[in-house]
Amino acid sequence: MRKLLVVAIPLIAFVALVPSGVRAATHTVSVSNFQFTDSDTGTPVTVVHAGDTVTWTWDSGFHSVSSGAAGQSPVAGFDSGVLSAPTGSFSATFATVGVFPYTCHVHATMNGVVLVEP
Repeated sequence: MRKLLVVAIPLIAFVALVPSGVRAATHTVSVSNFQFTDSDTGTPVTVVHAGDTVTWTWDSGFHSVSSGAAGQSPVAGFDSGVLSAPTGSFSATFATVGVFPYTCHVHATMNGVVLVEP
């Protein structure tokens, strides 16, 4: 029993010290009215940490979410294909720090960006 306490107490102390921001989070982006809108920023810019997931949810219309800039073919990364409201939903997890533009290939003027911080 004493050995168990010697191991358990430092482990409990370590877990208590880990900041809650270390855990992966999910961020939501609305897809509607010919625009992408992040639920936190209210803009087409979504700021996440490495390991976080972004979920796009279709509120209206037929749209896609494809990595890369407007006018480009979808690059290796993510591509939802064309989905529609009210059931359309697509998620991608971002493991690498960087800037990841995305577009709707149905409406080339719909663009957004995911900024992944360390």
